[in-house]
Amino acid sequence: MEAFSDFMIRSRERSRRAGTLPRTDATIEAALVIVRDLALFLARESGKQDRALTDVHDLEAFLATSPKARKRRLVVLGQFFRFARSRKIVLVDCQSRP
Repeated sequence: MEAFSDFMIRSRERSRRAGTLPRTDATIEAALVIVRDLALFLARESGKQDRALTDVHDLEAFLATSPKARKRRLVVLGQFFRFARSRKIVLVDCQSRP
């Protein structure tokens, strides 16, 4: 998760240099909380200690725990899994559909 945090901070710096709207500290912190909550959920509910073992059913179950936050959580998880896949932290794209 430290690598994802660094990635988000570097992205914010690129946004500032480009003159676009950068993420605030609160936005980055909220995103990290969502990723942390997913990790805790996976360990508690699925017994999975490695995000690489995450599948679509795990994500759906996690999103169902807080229906009002589903959209925001889905956006953040999409960012995280794209980042993780690009770094070969996970081998599958949980958002792709067959």
